[in-house]
Amino acid sequence: MDGLTGRLMKNYERDERGMHAGFFRQSVAFHIQNDYIDKCQPIDIKGEYVVEGQRNTDSALIYDAKDKKTGERFCFKVLKPLDGVRNTKRKKDQGDNEDEKERLKCLIRGLDANRMHAPGVVLGISCLKEHIEGKSFFCEKFYRELKLEDVKRELREVLAYGKQYALVMRYLADECRLEVLLESGSLDSQTAMNMLAQQVADKHKLLKEAPLNKRDEFIFLSKKLRDNGDLLNKIDCIRVKDESIKNVIRKLEICLKAKKEIFKERRDNKCIKRCHGDLKPGNLWLSPALPLQSAKLLALDCIDFNRPDFYYIDTLCDVAMLAITLEHSFTLRLGKEKARGLVEVFLDDYLEYMEEEKEKVLFLLDYYMAEKAIVCAYTSYNDGQTFYVVEQYLELASMHAERLTEYLPVFAQIR
Repeated sequence: MDGLTGRLMKNYERDERGMHAGFFRQSVAFHIQNDYIDKCQPIDIKGEYVVEGQRNTDSALIYDAKDKKTGERFCFKVLKPLDGVRNTKRKKDQGDNEDEKERLKCLIRGLDANRMHAPGVVLGISCLKEHIEGKSFFCEKFYRELKLEDVKRELREVLAYGKQYALVMRYLADECRLEVLLESGSLDSQTAMNMLAQQVADKHKLLKEAPLNKRDEFIFLSKKLRDNGDLLNKIDCIRVKDESIKNVIRKLEICLKAKKEIFKERRDNKCIKRCHGDLKPGNLWLSPALPLQSAKLLALDCIDFNRPDFYYIDTLCDVAMLAITLEHSFTLRLGKEKARGLVEVFLDDYLEYMEEEKEKVLFLLDYYMAEKAIVCAYTSYNDGQTFYVVEQYLELASMHAERLTEYLPVFAQIR
């Protein structure tokens, strides 16, 4: 066996004994859940629910709730009020009614996308009778499918009776979330990186191409860079004031301008797809059944608000989010050298599975990883993470931006 398959089997044989203990508990916990997911039987979830836990994301509140009668658990994703970032058409004087309308539209638009990234997990949309911030609520209606033309009808119920809508998902054990597995050290191996690379590549191969348009990639990415610069300015910590951090955006701007034909070529080669858009460990669940090669990756909470520029992106941009968050997690626990080694295994194998030419796309990966590191620094800061966590993302942004200097001689003047 040569190449990726041979290396995968060799790594698995070497890592199996060490990995077994770390994965065994989660394998048992997830075994029944896997059977449940794969059946995808017709289901009616109407009834009263008790809220047992919740998770706060950038765009939504996700509630873990148990059916009072059957004891069955589900997750309900309720979108937060849309701000000017997640709804570019929002007007300053827009009222709550219009916001409710847009949030319901987002859930409907995102239904197919979420199902694609987490088959068998995303069930449909429910109408909740009581305000979900309480300890219980009543699921009055459940729709496997809901169309945009239904919004006007449904909105009458929301406005008249104070109801709200939620995306309904099957319950997944928290210990199987990639973020938790990373923190426990269960993924600190080449075998785990091989498996993740293949799973992400398999998902990317199935993505729908972006609709044909005349989007100018240079203008589009330039605007994103300006937005990222604004995010940097909102982070109040000493590290942001360093010249190396200030130069990150400038370096990315120079690279974008000098290599804009590469970005255009990616668009022309149909590499812009309907991606997940937020592919990070907090949104990923792993079925850790041994052997690792048969593990199943589920991606939840994909971008579903009305910002196509956030999800019609290059697949390299999508995988860059996971790569930078993996590098950040490994760096905090294992140090820079080991972290970089594991991430290189992940990216090398991903590129091989996707049949990408490594030498042609390394520049793009460093560009997108620097960009995503800035976004993660801001979201970590906004979520109240420690300055150390934020600064590590800024450090990674600076490092990947610096690596871009290897591609262009023009950088000699600003080093």
